Amino acid sequence: AALAMGFNGTILSLAVAALAGLGGYAIAKRGQTA
Repeated sequence: AALAMGFNGTILSLAVAALAGLGGYAIAKRGQTA
């Protein structure tokens, strides 16, 4: 269970990091366009 929880935590962290990266990229791109 602990191993699965750690695995899920890693996947969740990667997903959050990816969303944050995409969000920052979109904001930067929008800032350049506007």
